[in-house]
Formats: sequence, C-alpha cells, structure tokens
Amino acid sequence: MADGAQLTHWKAPGQTILSGVSGITSLAVSDHWTLAGGKDGMLYFLRSMDGTLESISPLNAGPIHSIAILPNEQFAVCGAETGIVQLVEVPSGRLLAQRNDHQESVPCIALANQGSLVATGSKDQTVRLWRLVRDQFDLLLTAKFPAAPRTLTFSSDGAKLAILLDDETTARVWHLDRLRIALEDLGLPWNAATSALPEE
Repeated sequence: MADGAQLTHWKAPGQTILSGVSGITSLAVSDHWTLAGGKDGMLYFLRSMDGTLESISPLNAGPIHSIAILPNEQFAVCGAETGIVQLVEVPSGRLLAQRNDHQESVPCIALANQGSLVATGSKDQTVRLWRLVRDQFDLLLTAKFPAAPRTLTFSSDGAKLAILLDDETTARVWHLDRLRIALEDLGLPWNAATSALPEE
C-alpha cells in the first residue's frame, strides 16, 4: 500500500491485487483474510493466501479508518470517518450491528477476550469500551481525554488497555478490573460515562 491507492500481494511484488482512485485508508490481516477499507466506504475481503478478491461490501458510513478482525475470523469491527462503528460478517460483508456514539473519526480499534471486548478511539477525544453480546455492541464505558487517542492496545490477557494520545510519548494504562471496582465503589454502573479515570 505504498501510495495509499493499491494493494499488492507480498509473494508477488508489484502485482496489483486491488486498486482504486479513491485510495485504501485501512487494512487488517488474519490467517485467512485480508480486509481493506476504502476512502469510498467500501470494504474489500481478500484471501490472505493468494490475494484473491472474495467480496466487496458498501458499508455506507464514509471512509473506513480502522478495521479489526475477531480471532474466530467470522466477524470484523470497522471504524469510519463519520464516527460510526460497525460489526460485519466475514467474508459476506453483511452488516450485523452499528453504533453512532462517536462524534468524529474512529482511527483505532482494539480487541480482547476473543473479541468479546472492544475498545474504540475517536478524534472526538473519547475512548469507548464495548462488550459484544449476540452480535450487538453493549456500551460499557466512555472516557474523555485531553487529546485524541492515536493507538489502543490490550494486554494478551485482556486485563489492561494501553492508550497513546496524540502529541504524547507515554501510554496511559487502564487496569480494567480495578476500574470496574472503582466505579462500583462510587455507585456507578459499568456502563456509566466518566472523564476521570485511573491511569498508570
């Protein structure tokens, strides 16, 4: 994706697999699938083994700025420039769930607990935690930050979430169990929104 407008297979340098004048704005790769999001709002499903284009799905949410494939490779979460977060089936592209909570672009997504826990970061300076329940997004928590999140990463056991903000060089780390207990001590449900969160 050297120029942002074409995708080439790594086994065949220079051989164009997918191209478009509108450009490729996001990419995610798993063992069997490669998903490419377009500036035109199209989601492309390719087989990772040989780059074969399996299907194309219009998500109708604007340019796709982030993609994360669940470990079972049956679903993917996409974040759009419009702030919309979508759950789609792989490789059919069928839209299963959609949330419009973010007010601006969603450039980063992280998954934990086999994909049942999802974190999304937006240019609106918020991070939202979701639980995937029966193909639906259940909002757990919304946190406001002084700058937009640039990168989100869960620990391997899903117990911690690292957040790197724009113009910062040190990541903020949430201990999710401690966070949940702290909210309960304050009499707040796990799905309450707050702007004052413990960090490390």
